[in-house]
Amino acid sequence: MQKVSGYQWCDIEKCVKWMVPFAMAFREVGSSKLKHFRGVPMENAHNIQTHANSLDLLDKAQAKKAILSEQNRISPPPSGVLTPPPSSKKQNSEEETE
Repeated sequence: MQKVSGYQWCDIEKCVKWMVPFAMAFREVGSSKLKHFRGVPMENAHNIQTHANSLDLLDKAQAKKAILSEQNRISPPPSGVLTPPPSSKKQNSEEETE
């Protein structure tokens, strides 16, 4: 992640955790449809900002946050990014079955 963004996980962890319920709500509802406007070339369509003016998404995100808070209270997630061990440190399948 640091190679791509320049940030370390510890720099953005709180922000990511705060955004998770909102991302879950958006994923559940789906994205807004992109509107086409006369005079705006398709190559500039990415500059058009779409929005939903309903508080339903906020309500969904807050409900997701409550569920996640309860789950985290019971079993807090590990901090940081989990990565598998290097290949040299992994057990091969023969050792595991013995």
